Amino acid sequence: MENSKEKYDAELMDVGGKKILLIHDRIPTDLQPVPLIDWVKDLGIVEKKILIVDDNEMMRRLNADIIKHSDKFQEYKLELASDGSKAIELMKQNDYCVVISDYEMPLVDGAGLHKWMRENLPQKVSTYVLVASLRSQESLNFVENYKPRFIAKGAGGSNDLLLKNLEEILKA
Repeated sequence: MENSKEKYDAELMDVGGKKILLIHDRIPTDLQPVPLIDWVKDLGIVEKKILIVDDNEMMRRLNADIIKHSDKFQEYKLELASDGSKAIELMKQNDYCVVISDYEMPLVDGAGLHKWMRENLPQKVSTYVLVASLRSQESLNFVENYKPRFIAKGAGGSNDLLLKNLEEILKA
């Protein structure tokens, strides 16, 4: 029987402010180990992120400022995308607690982004928040049919509504 010192490697790591002892089998050098980030995700220790998607830079920044200046969401990293296609690329690589999206955008609009989430990340659809001014019948139909969390862009109290929706989704 092999000596356990020869069979296993161990290391103490600080991940997200928590000390974790990683014990793993030694593997031949020609095999690729599982990246540490995959282990961290499996343990449920992930960076808390919110994605803001809007083709209007001023609106992206405004929503980001509203969230940044709220004491309840200081621990969340904010990432910004200028349209739905960029958001999809980010979502393929990252896990977001919330996606805040405009409706009318080039390339992939808010409805297209919501559809992609329903098909590819169905467990995350409830984290989608639409912040838009519904000007077309198509956008009204989208809200009526899919009933996403909706905030009218520029309406009185919309900043508070955004924060309230984030609290409900994140159970902050």
